[in-house]
Amino acid sequence: MLTVCIYMCVCVCVCYMSHIWFLQSNHLRQQLYVSSSQRTNNRKEFCKLKTGVLVGIGNPLLDLEADVPPEFLKKWKLKEDDAVLCNDKLIPMFFDLVDNYKVQFIAGGSTQNSLRVAQWMIGKPHSVTYFGCIGGDHFGHVLRVKAEEVGMNAVYQIRPKEKTGTCATCIVGQSRSLCAHLAAANLFSVDYLELQENWKLIEKARYFYVAGFFMSSCLPAIYKIAEHADNASKYFMMNLSATFICSTMKEHFVRLFPYIDVLFGNEKEAFEIAKALGFESQCLKEVVICIANIEKASNRSRLVVVTQGPKPVIISDGSMFQTYPVPQLADERIVDTSGTGDAFVGGFLSQFIAERSIEECVGAGIWASQVILQRSGCSLPDLCDYHVL
Repeated sequence: MLTVCIYMCVCVCVCYMSHIWFLQSNHLRQQLYVSSSQRTNNRKEFCKLKTGVLVGIGNPLLDLEADVPPEFLKKWKLKEDDAVLCNDKLIPMFFDLVDNYKVQFIAGGSTQNSLRVAQWMIGKPHSVTYFGCIGGDHFGHVLRVKAEEVGMNAVYQIRPKEKTGTCATCIVGQSRSLCAHLAAANLFSVDYLELQENWKLIEKARYFYVAGFFMSSCLPAIYKIAEHADNASKYFMMNLSATFICSTMKEHFVRLFPYIDVLFGNEKEAFEIAKALGFESQCLKEVVICIANIEKASNRSRLVVVTQGPKPVIISDGSMFQTYPVPQLADERIVDTSGTGDAFVGGFLSQFIAERSIEECVGAGIWASQVILQRSGCSLPDLCDYHVL
């Protein structure tokens, strides 16, 4: 539960790939991607994207990050390199942090992180729409401003009497102490999604992304989107998010898997979901291919994207298996690993929705993750200088 609250889905920076074997898979290329020979200037392609082409739904959090002295942690009985769930006694700590320290506000939450990165890389305003729930407080206003800075359309359900979900990151030297308060972020309702003006956004979109974390918040909304995507021949994409999500949400994954066109996760999550579904193997290749081959509702192949830290990224559609090496960053360039997995997904999606080749999708994911790896939290530079190679 604590992992859900703080979203410590610390994934990986993944690689720039030079392999072309993947493009030789006609089966996958025909069903999911365009070939390299069809590439055009990335910005021109993005201009062709329709408004709201990508929709995501998740738990929006406002990340509050600040350097604090050891005395601050002692005052609030927090520990270095620890993570806790906020209780009533710790709520005043957030105000202490904001009032007395230089705080950096970042729009957070796993799905929101990924969609912000995707929107930032796409550049064309409102290409991405994000649904979530916030409170009717000042932090909710700040979160909306931060989320919309990159041009993303933030469609928040507002719970006036609830507090906006927050996560305090207290930095002491090289250590961090995190305190998460989900609050309103856990209160999204499917009724809000079904409002006429909101459902029009769903009908307008072609791609949908949900992190597994949201399964503990509003499963009816996930089911509704997945079924809509299948009925309309659209793309439904998910992230395994955490090993405990894989084990505790087994029954729901069984129901959702037929709809999943693209599945993201790391190697531990891949092993865990395979185990939960009754397939145990010590061979990651076997596990990934097995996951890719789980029955689908449509004739479209399922693409499984598995990251594994400094080791190669794995891609499979069930009939093929490809790995991509991970370029290393010097230790002195690494600032913060949190949010890199979310950033990889965002970079990948920015190219996927433009029907780019697998090379460009993975390459963009790598690039985005390494940008975030060299920054504090999942914060973004003002300008995106990514170019398709």
